[in-house]
Amino acid sequence: TKPVFICMESVDYTNDTFKTKAIDEKGKQLFTNYEQVEVIYNHDENNNIWYESNILKVQKDGKYGLINLDGKEILACTEDNIEPMLGTKSVYITTANGKKGLVDNMGKVIIENNYTEISALTSKYSNGFIVKNDQGKVGVIGTNKKVILPLEYDEIKNVTSDSTYIVKKNGKWKILNAQTNEENDFNYDDATQINNGYITVKSNGKYGIATTKGEEAVAPNYEDLSYIFTNSYIAKKDGKYGGCGVLY
Repeated sequence: TKPVFICMESVDYTNDTFKTKAIDEKGKQLFTNYEQVEVIYNHDENNNIWYESNILKVQKDGKYGLINLDGKEILACTEDNIEPMLGTKSVYITTANGKKGLVDNMGKVIIENNYTEISALTSKYSNGFIVKNDQGKVGVIGTNKKVILPLEYDEIKNVTSDSTYIVKKNGKWKILNAQTNEENDFNYDDATQINNGYITVKSNGKYGIATTKGEEAVAPNYEDLSYIFTNSYIAKKDGKYGGCGVLY
Protein backbone atom coordinates (compact mmCIF):
# COMPACT_ATOMS: atom_id res chain seq x y z
CA THR A 1 0.00 0.00 0.00
CA LYS A 2 1.35 3.42 -0.97
CA PRO A 3 1.35 6.32 1.52
CA VAL A 4 -1.91 8.28 1.66
CA PHE A 5 -2.29 11.64 3.36
CA ILE A 6 -5.59 13.31 4.26
CA CYS A 7 -5.68 17.10 4.05
CA MET A 8 -8.26 19.56 5.34
CA GLU A 9 -9.24 22.62 3.35
CA SER A 10 -11.94 25.29 3.20
CA VAL A 11 -12.18 25.23 6.99
CA ASP A 12 -15.10 27.30 8.33
CA TYR A 13 -14.62 27.69 12.08
CA THR A 14 -17.88 29.61 12.46
CA ASN A 15 -20.05 26.83 11.09
CA ASP A 16 -17.65 24.02 12.01
CA THR A 17 -17.39 22.72 8.46
CA PHE A 18 -14.48 21.69 6.28
CA LYS A 19 -13.55 19.70 3.20
CA THR A 20 -11.02 16.91 2.94
CA LYS A 21 -9.01 15.30 0.18
CA ALA A 22 -6.44 12.53 -0.16
CA ILE A 23 -2.98 13.03 -1.68
CA ASP A 24 0.09 10.85 -2.19
CA GLU A 25 3.68 11.61 -1.12
CA LYS A 26 4.15 13.81 -4.22
CA GLY A 27 1.05 15.89 -3.52
CA LYS A 28 -1.05 14.29 -6.26
CA GLN A 29 -4.71 14.13 -5.37
CA LEU A 30 -6.15 10.62 -5.01
CA PHE A 31 -9.66 9.19 -5.15
CA THR A 32 -11.01 12.21 -7.03
CA ASN A 33 -14.31 10.48 -7.76
CA TYR A 34 -15.37 11.17 -4.16
CA GLU A 35 -16.56 14.45 -2.69
CA GLN A 36 -14.96 13.80 0.69
CA VAL A 37 -12.28 11.39 1.89
CA GLU A 38 -11.87 11.06 5.66
CA VAL A 39 -9.92 9.00 8.15
CA ILE A 40 -11.89 7.16 10.82
CA TYR A 41 -10.65 7.77 14.33
CA ASN A 42 -11.73 5.89 17.41
CA HIS A 43 -11.03 5.88 21.15
CA ASP A 44 -11.49 3.62 24.15
CA GLU A 45 -12.93 4.35 27.59
CA ASN A 46 -9.58 5.80 28.67
CA ASN A 47 -9.58 8.21 25.69
CA ASN A 48 -6.69 6.42 23.96
CA ILE A 49 -7.15 7.52 20.35
CA TRP A 50 -6.28 5.58 17.21
CA TYR A 51 -6.99 5.77 13.50
CA GLU A 52 -8.65 2.78 11.86
CA SER A 53 -6.04 1.14 9.63
CA ASN A 54 -6.29 0.63 5.86
CA ILE A 55 -9.79 2.07 5.59
CA LEU A 56 -11.23 5.47 4.67
CA LYS A 57 -14.71 6.95 4.84
CA VAL A 58 -15.78 8.47 1.53
CA GLN A 59 -18.73 10.53 0.34
CA LYS A 60 -20.35 10.47 -3.08
CA ASP A 61 -23.61 12.13 -4.09
CA GLY A 62 -24.26 12.90 -0.43
CA LYS A 63 -23.98 9.26 0.67
CA TYR A 64 -21.16 7.52 2.53
CA GLY A 65 -19.16 4.37 1.91
CA LEU A 66 -15.77 2.80 2.67
CA ILE A 67 -12.62 2.23 0.62
CA ASN A 68 -9.18 0.85 1.46
CA LEU A 69 -5.93 2.78 0.99
CA ASP A 70 -5.58 1.40 -2.55
CA GLY A 71 -8.94 2.93 -3.45
CA LYS A 72 -10.77 -0.38 -3.62
CA GLU A 73 -14.43 -0.08 -2.66
CA ILE A 74 -15.20 -1.87 0.59
CA LEU A 75 -18.73 -0.57 1.02
CA ALA A 76 -20.72 1.27 -1.65
CA CYS A 77 -21.76 4.87 -0.97
CA THR A 78 -25.32 4.08 0.08
CA GLU A 79 -25.31 5.09 3.75
CA ASP A 80 -26.49 8.34 5.33
CA ASN A 81 -23.64 8.10 7.82
CA ILE A 82 -20.83 5.78 8.93
CA GLU A 83 -19.17 6.04 12.34
CA PRO A 84 -16.86 3.85 14.40
CA MET A 85 -18.14 1.74 17.25
CA LEU A 86 -16.33 3.43 20.10
CA GLY A 87 -13.70 1.28 21.73
CA THR A 88 -14.02 -1.53 19.17
CA LYS A 89 -11.68 -1.86 16.21
CA SER A 90 -12.66 -2.70 12.63
CA VAL A 91 -16.45 -2.48 12.98
CA TYR A 92 -18.56 0.48 11.88
CA ILE A 93 -22.09 1.64 12.58
CA THR A 94 -24.00 2.50 9.43
CA THR A 95 -27.15 4.63 9.26
CA ALA A 96 -29.70 4.48 6.45
CA ASN A 97 -33.24 5.88 6.57
CA GLY A 98 -32.90 6.52 10.27
CA LYS A 99 -31.97 2.93 11.14
CA LYS A 100 -28.61 1.61 12.23
CA GLY A 101 -26.65 -1.45 11.17
CA LEU A 102 -23.10 -2.77 11.44
CA VAL A 103 -20.36 -3.70 8.96
CA ASP A 104 -16.78 -4.87 9.39
CA ASN A 105 -13.60 -3.58 7.74
CA MET A 106 -14.11 -5.95 4.81
CA GLY A 107 -17.57 -4.55 4.08
CA LYS A 108 -19.35 -7.61 5.43
CA VAL A 109 -22.75 -6.78 6.90
CA ILE A 110 -22.88 -8.03 10.48
CA ILE A 111 -26.20 -6.42 11.38
CA GLU A 112 -28.76 -5.07 8.92
CA ASN A 113 -30.00 -1.47 9.20
CA ASN A 114 -33.02 -2.34 11.34
CA TYR A 115 -32.26 -0.81 14.75
CA THR A 116 -32.40 2.54 16.55
CA GLU A 117 -29.21 1.89 18.55
CA ILE A 118 -26.25 -0.49 18.40
CA SER A 119 -23.45 -0.77 20.96
CA ALA A 120 -20.76 -3.26 21.92
CA LEU A 121 -21.76 -5.70 24.66
CA THR A 122 -18.17 -5.73 25.97
CA SER A 123 -14.78 -4.60 24.72
CA LYS A 124 -14.40 -8.00 23.02
CA TYR A 125 -15.74 -8.03 19.47
CA SER A 126 -16.56 -11.74 19.71
CA ASN A 127 -19.09 -11.20 22.52
CA GLY A 128 -21.54 -9.55 20.16
CA PHE A 129 -23.59 -6.37 20.21
CA ILE A 130 -26.57 -4.89 22.03
CA VAL A 131 -29.30 -3.70 19.65
CA LYS A 132 -32.43 -1.66 20.37
CA ASN A 133 -35.68 -1.64 18.39
CA ASP A 134 -38.39 1.01 17.88
CA GLN A 135 -40.19 -0.19 21.01
CA GLY A 136 -37.13 0.48 23.16
CA LYS A 137 -36.45 -3.21 23.78
CA VAL A 138 -32.92 -4.57 23.60
CA GLY A 139 -31.29 -7.89 22.72
CA VAL A 140 -27.91 -9.27 21.66
CA ILE A 141 -26.75 -10.25 18.17
CA GLY A 142 -23.50 -12.15 17.60
CA THR A 143 -20.84 -11.54 14.97
CA ASN A 144 -22.29 -14.45 12.98
CA LYS A 145 -25.66 -12.57 12.75
CA LYS A 146 -27.22 -15.04 15.19
CA VAL A 147 -29.68 -13.62 17.72
CA ILE A 148 -28.20 -14.56 21.09
CA LEU A 149 -30.82 -12.76 23.19
CA PRO A 150 -34.18 -11.78 21.67
CA LEU A 151 -35.25 -8.13 21.74
CA GLU A 152 -37.48 -8.38 24.78
CA TYR A 153 -35.41 -6.81 27.55
CA ASP A 154 -35.41 -3.31 29.05
CA GLU A 155 -31.66 -3.26 29.73
CA ILE A 156 -28.64 -5.54 29.46
CA LYS A 157 -25.48 -5.14 31.54
CA ASN A 158 -22.20 -4.90 29.61
CA VAL A 159 -20.84 -8.20 30.93
CA THR A 160 -20.99 -11.81 29.77
CA SER A 161 -19.20 -15.13 30.11
CA ASP A 162 -20.14 -18.73 29.26
CA SER A 163 -23.59 -17.72 27.94
CA THR A 164 -24.37 -15.82 31.15
CA TYR A 165 -25.98 -12.38 30.89
CA ILE A 166 -27.53 -9.93 33.32
CA VAL A 167 -30.82 -8.59 31.97
CA LYS A 168 -33.71 -6.43 33.10
CA LYS A 169 -37.25 -7.35 32.17
CA ASN A 170 -40.53 -6.07 33.61
CA GLY A 171 -38.54 -4.00 36.10
CA LYS A 172 -36.58 -6.93 37.54
CA TRP A 173 -32.91 -7.80 37.08
CA LYS A 174 -32.05 -11.44 36.40
CA ILE A 175 -28.95 -13.53 35.79
CA LEU A 176 -29.76 -15.41 32.59
CA ASN A 177 -28.08 -18.45 31.06
CA ALA A 178 -28.86 -18.13 27.35
CA GLN A 179 -28.24 -21.83 26.67
CA THR A 180 -30.39 -23.33 29.44
CA ASN A 181 -32.78 -20.35 29.89
CA GLU A 182 -32.20 -20.63 33.64
CA GLU A 183 -32.89 -17.38 35.49
CA ASN A 184 -31.80 -16.26 38.95
CA ASP A 185 -32.39 -12.99 40.78
CA PHE A 186 -29.70 -10.32 40.61
CA ASN A 187 -29.95 -8.23 43.77
CA TYR A 188 -27.11 -5.77 43.32
CA ASP A 189 -26.72 -2.29 41.83
CA ASP A 190 -24.29 -3.26 39.09
CA ALA A 191 -21.92 -5.89 37.69
CA THR A 192 -18.48 -5.16 36.31
CA GLN A 193 -17.28 -8.56 35.06
CA ILE A 194 -17.96 -12.29 35.03
CA ASN A 195 -15.07 -14.71 35.44
CA ASN A 196 -15.01 -18.47 35.99
CA GLY A 197 -18.63 -18.59 37.14
CA TYR A 198 -18.41 -15.61 39.50
CA ILE A 199 -19.76 -12.09 39.04
CA THR A 200 -17.99 -9.01 40.38
CA VAL A 201 -20.89 -7.00 41.77
CA LYS A 202 -21.39 -3.50 43.16
CA SER A 203 -23.77 -2.50 45.94
CA ASN A 204 -23.94 0.89 47.69
CA GLY A 205 -20.63 1.86 46.13
CA LYS A 206 -18.77 -1.23 47.36
CA TYR A 207 -17.66 -4.34 45.47
CA GLY A 208 -18.18 -8.02 46.18
CA ILE A 209 -18.60 -11.35 44.42
CA ALA A 210 -21.71 -13.39 43.60
CA THR A 211 -22.18 -16.70 41.84
CA THR A 212 -24.05 -16.99 38.56
CA LYS A 213 -26.86 -18.48 40.67
CA GLY A 214 -27.16 -15.13 42.42
CA GLU A 215 -25.69 -16.40 45.69
CA GLU A 216 -23.31 -14.13 47.59
CA ALA A 217 -19.74 -15.47 47.65
CA VAL A 218 -17.95 -12.39 49.02
CA ALA A 219 -19.88 -9.60 50.68
CA PRO A 220 -19.66 -6.19 48.93
CA ASN A 221 -17.30 -4.54 51.42
CA TYR A 222 -14.46 -3.50 49.11
CA GLU A 223 -13.62 -0.17 47.48
CA ASP A 224 -12.28 -1.98 44.42
CA LEU A 225 -12.07 -5.57 43.23
CA SER A 226 -10.17 -6.77 40.15
CA TYR A 227 -10.02 -10.35 38.88
CA ILE A 228 -6.53 -11.81 38.39
CA PHE A 229 -6.93 -15.54 37.68
CA THR A 230 -8.61 -18.72 38.99
CA ASN A 231 -11.01 -17.01 41.40
CA SER A 232 -8.30 -14.75 42.80
CA TYR A 233 -8.75 -10.99 43.03
CA ILE A 234 -6.89 -7.83 44.01
CA ALA A 235 -9.01 -6.09 46.63
CA LYS A 236 -8.92 -2.57 48.03
CA LYS A 237 -10.26 -1.82 51.50
CA ASP A 238 -9.68 1.20 53.72
CA GLY A 239 -7.28 2.48 51.10
CA LYS A 240 -5.06 -0.60 51.29
CA TYR A 241 -4.60 -3.34 48.69
CA GLY A 242 -4.44 -7.06 49.26
CA GLY A 243 -5.60 -10.41 47.93
CA CYS A 244 -9.09 -11.83 47.94
CA GLY A 245 -10.24 -15.25 46.81
CA VAL A 246 -13.30 -17.44 46.43
CA LEU A 247 -13.15 -20.86 48.05
CA TYR A 248 -14.60 -23.65 45.93
